[in-house]
Amino acid sequence: MRGPIHLMRGVESTDALAILSVIGVRRELCQMNITQLQGRLARLTRELAIAYSSLPWNGAWIERLTRDVAETEGAIAAQQKVESKSSVERVAELVR
Repeated sequence: MRGPIHLMRGVESTDALAILSVIGVRRELCQMNITQLQGRLARLTRELAIAYSSLPWNGAWIERLTRDVAETEGAIAAQQKVESKSSVERVAELVR
């Protein structure tokens, strides 16, 4: 399975990257598939739990992890939206 950029039919790759960058998704995340993104999210979540359990808290580490979690969740949501749209488009093609 490819990332969301390859699923956007009729849209230039640079346009797709621009769209995803507007919602705060980094280029490297745009090129990951949903399984890779979910694995990344699980790893970041575990790392964030470790960061919060470490005393004293390392604010910079927690802030970076929180930002990375949010970006990864955004990439997952964007990819699911694109995949959903692609599925609808495929069904519409079959009906025609």
